Amino acid sequence: MDFSKNLGNFVTNLKNVIENKIVIIGAGPAGVITSLFLSKSKIPHVLLDKAIFPRNKVCGESFAGNVFKVLDDIDPLIKKEMYEKGIVKHANHLSLYANSKSRFVFKMPSSKPAKIQASRFEFDEFLVRKASNSKYCSLMEGLSVKNVAKESESIKLLLSDKTIMNANMVVFSNGGVGSLVKNLRGEAYNVKGSQFLFARGVYKNINVVNAKSAIDFTLLKTPFNNGCYLTYLPNGNVTVGLMVEAKLLKENTNYSLEDTFIKAVKNHPYLNDVIGDSELISEIKTTSLKLGKFKKKFAGDNYLIAGDAAVPLNPVTGMGVMMAMYYGRNAANVIIDAVKKNDFSYNILRSYDAHCNKKFKSEFRKSNIYTYLQINHLNFFIWIIKQMDSNKLLEKWVNKVCFKS
Repeated sequence: MDFSKNLGNFVTNLKNVIENKIVIIGAGPAGVITSLFLSKSKIPHVLLDKAIFPRNKVCGESFAGNVFKVLDDIDPLIKKEMYEKGIVKHANHLSLYANSKSRFVFKMPSSKPAKIQASRFEFDEFLVRKASNSKYCSLMEGLSVKNVAKESESIKLLLSDKTIMNANMVVFSNGGVGSLVKNLRGEAYNVKGSQFLFARGVYKNINVVNAKSAIDFTLLKTPFNNGCYLTYLPNGNVTVGLMVEAKLLKENTNYSLEDTFIKAVKNHPYLNDVIGDSELISEIKTTSLKLGKFKKKFAGDNYLIAGDAAVPLNPVTGMGVMMAMYYGRNAANVIIDAVKKNDFSYNILRSYDAHCNKKFKSEFRKSNIYTYLQINHLNFFIWIIKQMDSNKLLEKWVNKVCFKS
């Protein structure tokens, strides 16, 4: 059904038509940070998510310490409360495995902000409740947006409960698998890269090799070229994640993503030593993400795009959550200006577009390089990691890539 052409029929047949000036779709880090900054400036808005929090999410749980720079701009007490409640911890080591029995452990310099470890189940729930406690935020959980249509000076949203919501300003922060923005941004801006599949499980009672490690990252050759990461959580559990190019599974129908995950854990000597006798205490959750080069467009008339909905990053960079928060802070600043001028046209929002293209350019480039190497030159990627233990230039490069301030 063409939503735009049939919008009049929807409005005629539906009783619930809600008018909201500002709507944020997606309550992950990008959306919730936008919300918190808008509330700080006393700007009413709706924060909408298809899930009911707390919810499990297949996503990175070790991220750059710069996230606290953003949270401190909202309220320095947020960080203090997170530590007191055991939601976050920091770690100073990065452990890399490169197809041998030895591991290269990189110690983060004291001049750099520590990596932050957190279960996204707890981290996202904490921030969502912080946002919803404000009288300026109307949180709507368990409702998805089925379609969108651009009008002359607004955007109409069709919700899963058949409600129509009219908005002067929409922030799309609904993740890398969201397709709503395609209706506004156009085919020319869609990702043209490779599809990656991700699986994740949570284990307890693991054999901890390095308690100071933020993350153990392993490049695997079997059963397929893929990456596996172990993230040590504040509660003592560990998240085990796996990423593999979708094309490899499609070409080998004997394997499912879950099979690949289990075989990687059982058959790899290091992973088996760490996890072999531990207990899987969660479902093996899966998701997908398309990574690659593509044209970027972060804004248009009456809308902004933030987080993975704008540009998905390769999880190897470890910069996803931090980048999402930067998106959110900048989106809020631009919206605050638009509210003051009562103008939500691209003419006002274009500064957000320009900022994102300039500010995040280096992260986009690194993401593309990692993706290219993983797909086409895994052996070379592994060789680079093997050299790090004795090569100061490579160690300096890792420092810049993994612990960027």
